[in-house]
Amino acid sequence: MIPGGLTEARPATPEIQEIANKVSCYIHLKVFKGLPQQNPTLTLTGYQTDKSKDDEITGF
Repeated sequence: MIPGGLTEARPATPEIQEIANKVSCYIHLKVFKGLPQQNPTLTLTGYQTDKSKDDEITGF
């Protein structure tokens, strides 16, 4: 995996599912999580609206 890059689509981990549970519509989010030794908080860096659950996730 390239730092800051995309990974292959895969089932949500409990951590990712927790984030997804906070969203009530179909949008694609680009979320940055800092390294543990820096600031591991989540930061929204981009989003795409008007998505369906079947839309492929692509870089944006």
